[in-house]
Amino acid sequence: PPYYFEDRAPQPSRYVPAPFSPETHEADPRPEIVERPVYAINSGGAAQFRGAIEEFLDVHRFVRYVAVETFLAEQDGFLGDWGMNNFYLYRPPQSHRFVILPWDKSHAFVRGPESSIWRNITDVPDASRNRLVTRLLEHPDLRDLFLDTLVDAARSAAAVEPPHERGWLDREIDRQLLQVRGAEPFKSSPPGDFLEAVESLRAFARERPARVVAEVARARGARTESLRLVW
Repeated sequence: PPYYFEDRAPQPSRYVPAPFSPETHEADPRPEIVERPVYAINSGGAAQFRGAIEEFLDVHRFVRYVAVETFLAEQDGFLGDWGMNNFYLYRPPQSHRFVILPWDKSHAFVRGPESSIWRNITDVPDASRNRLVTRLLEHPDLRDLFLDTLVDAARSAAAVEPPHERGWLDREIDRQLLQVRGAEPFKSSPPGDFLEAVESLRAFARERPARVVAEVARARGARTESLRLVW
């Protein structure tokens, strides 16, 4: 079943081997190492939460990662449609802090250029909200970082470098297409289906930046009222 960092204490064994499957130390996975940050995510008030979770996670780096996946309209990532997915939770030796290592971007762009920046953040029932992301975005500085990173991603994707007249992401699709054309998957797939998919990527590259910037602007315009009513 989908998992959203909800608390499953006081049984650490309910975190490993599922939903977190050990990739190392399989004989002694020490599930309590995962249980501790999950407890921090679900405990205390706003101030206590912030201090507790920063022991286990670089929250600024994490928020930027979530924002980039959001810009890419990722359907099967940290805020995927089926709960958290497609990342490794890595803890370096001699450190309490975890690092998120994303992988498998096969569902990037899938939601399309019109995908909301609040997808699976505010448009789902409380039970389906990611506890970590929800609590982090309650902090104004991290919410601003999330929105700023979305704008940064949009600007990077739409960046034009003379003599080119199209944005970087649009040009990058062409560059990747040149590499793929001679590869076996292209030869074995129906050319029409492949080229239709390429055109959908081009449409994403051209439409997504403006849509994201516009939605961020609306979010900032409503922020004062939201803060007064909610926070």
